[in-house]
Amino acid sequence: SFQYFSRIVAQQERYTQVALASTGLWLYGVPDAPLPDFARTTAVDTSGTPLEHYWFVIAYGPGIHMTLLAEEINATERLSDEPRMYEGFYTFDPNFAYKVITVMHKLFPEQIAEPTMPELLE
Repeated sequence: SFQYFSRIVAQQERYTQVALASTGLWLYGVPDAPLPDFARTTAVDTSGTPLEHYWFVIAYGPGIHMTLLAEEINATERLSDEPRMYEGFYTFDPNFAYKVITVMHKLFPEQIAEPTMPELLE
């Protein structure tokens, strides 16, 4: 999640490589700018949802499962020159990654497939 698609510009080279190395890449955010044309990438519009205030990265598949989930704090009180601050956590728990992707599937069923249960990943 980039919260806003305009924030991906600074990371464009990195995400070009991630998209090429992944079987699929889902980028969540408010579409305030066009996304670069990344391979195997699905854009998910989070406009008007609580996800606008979260930054998250999930890797889930055979041999990899991690989740970074963080909420931006004081976003509306921050001055424009102050850095963004987040509060959250990072885990390698495959069950947690599965649960987060399941929630995303329920929120965006047309764009996010129902995930495979962790014990069935090979």
